[in-house]
Amino acid sequence: MQAVKKDSEISSIPVPDSERKEHVPLLLDVATDVAEGKELTAEDRKAYVRHGAIRYRQGYTVPLLIREARLLQASLADCVQRNFTAIEMNYLVPDTIHFMGTIDALLEDSARGFIQQANAERMSARRRSKKKELPESDAKAS
Repeated sequence: MQAVKKDSEISSIPVPDSERKEHVPLLLDVATDVAEGKELTAEDRKAYVRHGAIRYRQGYTVPLLIREARLLQASLADCVQRNFTAIEMNYLVPDTIHFMGTIDALLEDSARGFIQQANAERMSARRRSKKKELPESDAKAS
């Protein structure tokens, strides 16, 4: 949250902290599961497609989605660095690779959801504008 609040572009989007960090616990749980050898599930991926749609409605852009994921990765790297002496070295590199790969995979799903939401809203706006353009007799027939 601190990194996000320091980012002027992301923090300028009026979103409550609770909503801004809502998907982080799930992401960390999923990344931990992947580091422990589990696979990403369809439900995990769907949750991040929904996350992307939510971010679209909140006013984010795709570059901001990417930046938000990078800030999370940097925060995780800082955590590793602060706790370096307590970390089991045999697991550090593979777990880090799994964590970062999971964040990247879920970022792709978020971007997919973001784009789907944007397309759905564009199509809905087009349908509304076409309905307004129809003469009154045509509008009643449809």
